[in-house]
Amino acid sequence: RTEIDGVPCFWAKGPAPFSAALVFRVGRADETLPRGGVSHIAEHLVMPASPPREFERNARVENLFTVFWGSGAKDQVLGFLGQTAASIL
Repeated sequence: RTEIDGVPCFWAKGPAPFSAALVFRVGRADETLPRGGVSHIAEHLVMPASPPREFERNARVENLFTVFWGSGAKDQVLGFLGQTAASIL
């Protein structure tokens, strides 16, 4: 465990391919009924319009969390997650 810019980061070594995710504690349970789906709309706005072909990536909104993930070459996955985090700010 470590922190990067105040954000807790956890990791474990494993076999290839490299996989990483950004996980936010906001999800469907945080939305009122009239505003249902706002987290899902935000997820779609943050994701790039066309998927890169070099590695897998996706996002989802769960009841308690919003998750952006990638799997493939380490530099590409970390670049994608860095761009994703920057687009949220």
